[in-house]
Amino acid sequence: MKDRKWLRRFKENGILILSLVMIVFAFYYTLVRGGITTHDELSNLFQVRMGTYFPKLDWGRWSMTFMNAIPSYFQALAQNQWVYRIYTMVGLLIACGGMAMLLRKVTNKAVAWVAVLLFFMFAQIQLDHDGLIAFSFSYQFNTVYVFISLALYWQWLHERKNSTLIISLVLYLLACMAYEAFVGYGLLFFLLALIYQADKGKISIKELFKDLILHALVAVIYFGIYVLVRRNTGFENGDTTVGSDITISEVATTAWKLATGMFPLEYRPRGFKWLLIRGTALTGENILRWALIIFLVIVIYKVIKESGEIGLKRWIGMTVFCGVGMFLPGAPAALTRKMINWMCYDGIRSYGVSYYSYFFIIAWMAVTAVFLYHLCRKNRIVLGVMCAVIALVTDMTMIGNEVYTVGIKKQQNKYDLYCGMVETEYFKGIEDDAVLYAPGYIGIHYYIETLGEYANGKTGKHVTSVNEKEEIDFTRPVYLVK
Repeated sequence: MKDRKWLRRFKENGILILSLVMIVFAFYYTLVRGGITTHDELSNLFQVRMGTYFPKLDWGRWSMTFMNAIPSYFQALAQNQWVYRIYTMVGLLIACGGMAMLLRKVTNKAVAWVAVLLFFMFAQIQLDHDGLIAFSFSYQFNTVYVFISLALYWQWLHERKNSTLIISLVLYLLACMAYEAFVGYGLLFFLLALIYQADKGKISIKELFKDLILHALVAVIYFGIYVLVRRNTGFENGDTTVGSDITISEVATTAWKLATGMFPLEYRPRGFKWLLIRGTALTGENILRWALIIFLVIVIYKVIKESGEIGLKRWIGMTVFCGVGMFLPGAPAALTRKMINWMCYDGIRSYGVSYYSYFFIIAWMAVTAVFLYHLCRKNRIVLGVMCAVIALVTDMTMIGNEVYTVGIKKQQNKYDLYCGMVETEYFKGIEDDAVLYAPGYIGIHYYIETLGEYANGKTGKHVTSVNEKEEIDFTRPVYLVK
């Protein structure tokens, strides 16, 4: 009976599943044509290949290291982008599954499907520590702990089953351990409890306290342990250390940029006019892309048209919920001098945590699309306009991704060539005390000696690396890495 039930659901959602598979593969293929985007990833690759990954793990952020070390290790074992990006896509799909589970429980099935499709249609590839594709795939899926915990908490509010509450608590704890920024997500449980009581028509402080006490205790206990470990190890977490001489204006600007950094079309290689001309040119690539986009938009049109109504009260509640969810991930980082400098003065537009905010941006868009359709008395013209905008944004996003991918690929090629050079027979025959002069490289985290360390780890030699001519020791054999 269960097998038949799943088969029936598969048949009912066949077109939706096909559309998801198509947009996921399109995004995956774009990633494969690029490369890794951060020095953190490059460091993992080098350390794993040298066999020094586990000995060099930093346990200052103890729980985060514990939760993310193994996923990072396995992804770094990948020998090519086809395998490497499968990990990324698995992480994204797991996270989207958690978001869909929450949206389906709090709103309806249609909102969940629209959100997941828009997530990949509007997903932007860029170089500012793009949490959507950067770091290890654990960074992508860690937010699933939060989403499923919230979904189960909402279910518990209605059913009051202890087992559901316990699982929600455990998942919230895992979320806090995976990334300290998720501690603040406790506020989202409060908002869900508030929405639940508003649905009942009566808000009681006493009931709110009773419903939230256990999740609050989990957050307080974890934070207490985190502070104790931090003090005893002397570890300084630059992502959560409050900066000195910061202003309210700087904090507000940084928080806003972190929250909205992944808003659709925030990253454009050129202006809207150029994107429009490029997207409407009569080329085979454009025809294929538009065929995919039109199919996806038709699916979204059909889903919204057949969706259940979302009332004004629920839309307001979800707007507040998603708005708070946007700002929570970047709140601790917005207080740090490093992040303020990046966002306010160095031209950086987003950071890794902006990826977590992106879920709430997309969720709000999906909820609002369904809400507006029913608010306008199921007006098909309004729905058609929304779908046209979705199509145009998707096209421009895909074109932008292709442009950014070219730049990423160039950087990937440089390090692939270096790694390949180190493993050649010629390189194995160079002198032990040689100097590698690599003016086209910056090393990992701007430390050029990492090139020499990698060569030594792979060959057992004792070479050094520099990228400034003045630093070359000409009393030793010198090789130009070009």
